[in-house]
Amino acid sequence: MKTVNLPVLYSKILRRPFVLIIACAVGIFFCLVVSRFFFSAYVAKAKVMVISEVAGEGLGDEEQMLPDRILNTIREVIRSRDLAKDVVKELNLQKAFGRSDATSEVFTRVKAKHIKGTDIIEVSGRFNNAELATLVVNTLCKVVVMSFEKERFSFEKDIVSWLSKQTIGIKKELEDTRTAVQEFKESIGVADLEAEYSGAMDGLTKLEGDLSAIKTQREELKPAYEEIKVFVESGNGLEDLPPAVKDSEFKQMQVTYKYDKAVMDGLLAKYQPSHPKVAELSEKLAKGKIIMDAHGEGIIQAVQQNYKDLEFKEKNLSETIGLDNKKVLDLEQKMNEYQVLLDNVRDKEAIYDTFLDRIKKEFVGGLKLQKLSLIEQAYIPQKKQGFPTILVILAGLVIGVIISTVYGVIRDKDRLLIERTKVPEKEGPAQQQPKAKGGMYIERVGNKDAEQEKQE
Repeated sequence: MKTVNLPVLYSKILRRPFVLIIACAVGIFFCLVVSRFFFSAYVAKAKVMVISEVAGEGLGDEEQMLPDRILNTIREVIRSRDLAKDVVKELNLQKAFGRSDATSEVFTRVKAKHIKGTDIIEVSGRFNNAELATLVVNTLCKVVVMSFEKERFSFEKDIVSWLSKQTIGIKKELEDTRTAVQEFKESIGVADLEAEYSGAMDGLTKLEGDLSAIKTQREELKPAYEEIKVFVESGNGLEDLPPAVKDSEFKQMQVTYKYDKAVMDGLLAKYQPSHPKVAELSEKLAKGKIIMDAHGEGIIQAVQQNYKDLEFKEKNLSETIGLDNKKVLDLEQKMNEYQVLLDNVRDKEAIYDTFLDRIKKEFVGGLKLQKLSLIEQAYIPQKKQGFPTILVILAGLVIGVIISTVYGVIRDKDRLLIERTKVPEKEGPAQQQPKAKGGMYIERVGNKDAEQEKQE
């Protein structure tokens, strides 16, 4: 049995580096040509951002990045066969790939990659048609965003429904209490009891202020009224009207009249009543008396009338205040009843909210949901892309090594063959070898090969 001696083969290849370099260059060139003309395609890319939300509370902590486990799971969901099927159905691509299954074609040509250090997933599609690649990628992003939104909405709807079932008893008590408040307001015929009570209190306060002002005016007028009353009952002349009447003009008339009368008494002591001076002064006193009496009567009537008017107003206001006070007391009683009902509503609401929060914390517990948002749509690519250059170069190097190996085997075939013969386990004294289980092999190289090795 003959085999190739690999160590010798590769030692010979390394002794001929130009062959290896040329072979690798040919392999790389071949891979570049194949990648450029046979395996290149248009690649459209879009970016989707994964946003974490707490159920029922909106956005979570934006600074805290999502774990790779969740992002990788979403990445696998994006490139699932079901979503590929939805894209084919959305774009009506059933016959776009000839006899090939459209779902399989879309599934194999679409990739999703998580961008490290971010919550962004890049979705790419590789197709021979640039417009088709862009359309498929954008449609896939739209389908996956809508799918996640639909699932999130359905999940939150289920949570709300479950919470409603858990709180149905307490919620019914709360609604019954609110109904009792509404029925109470309707029974008293007041749309806004608090506003009604506040208005009644303001009106009562104003009436009490007016009553206090009238009482003050009446008390200020009372001394003059009482003095005038005593004066009228005494029957004295108006020239003796008490000084409580605060009228400066009348007081001046009184002073003038008394002065003229004193002068008249002096003249009568000297002259006869028929004397011209006495007659002139008598006429003056008579006219002054008439004017003073008329003015004094007006003052007396005004004081009496004002005092009586103030008494009447005070009486009416007192009666009105009594009625309004009764109304306020009635409203205050109703307000107390209304406040009791409102306090009961607040207590029920507090119990309901506490129970709801407790259920949310214990059973929902800040459950986080993921929401997808398209942050960058795919645009039509302008040129085709092959495989990554590094992969093409590595493939070319592998092909170059294979070519060099094949070339070395073809050229040095006779010198690289090794004859392997199985030797029996028991040997004679002259050929004792270390024993090994299952026997051993002895390599025999021809003399011709050995001489050639020495020459080289």
